[in-house]
Amino acid sequence: MPGHAQEGELLVECPGVPVETNLVTRALRAVEIATECRLAGIVRVTKRLPVGAGLGGGARTLP
Repeated sequence: MPGHAQEGELLVECPGVPVETNLVTRALRAVEIATECRLAGIVRVTKRLPVGAGLGGGARTLP
């Protein structure tokens, strides 16, 4: 069930991704620091790519 942000709070929902490694959260925090503005609201990330789709960033040299 989706969460609810309190007034003035930033909430990032990305099921299956730990908060400390969530790139969306890290990027938004960097924007806050760079702009000296506090962000508020809810960001929901819905991933629809299957695990093993070959988009993990691993390099492979083809023969």
